[in-house]
Amino acid sequence: MSHKRDVSSVGSVRQPADDWQEVTGSIPVRPTILAAKKNMYYIYVLYSNEYNKSYVGFTSDLGKRIASHNHPLNKGFTSNFKPWRLIYSESYHSKKAAMIREKQLKTAQGRNFIKQYIQI
Repeated sequence: MSHKRDVSSVGSVRQPADDWQEVTGSIPVRPTILAAKKNMYYIYVLYSNEYNKSYVGFTSDLGKRIASHNHPLNKGFTSNFKPWRLIYSESYHSKKAAMIREKQLKTAQGRNFIKQYIQI
């Protein structure tokens, strides 16, 4: 009993789709995705040595947010007390959890935690 197989496409090069990996002589396969990039959310505490002030905030891009606080065109509350430096941060997988923690750090108990942290 003889089985015939169509081999006309074996070894040929075809234009791959954007999300397909093409290997000559094999079936196109989707690339392996090891881990999906998940959004992280951060709460942070900035401190101004010059004015002895602290600021609590939350963001999804910590580096960019700190840079914006120190930017010359910043017109918000933090513009009056530059330069700011990051003294504390925490990361969260959920926006809601980060917002809850930010709110907690803005309470009297949270401010006491920050003051003790600054003194260390």
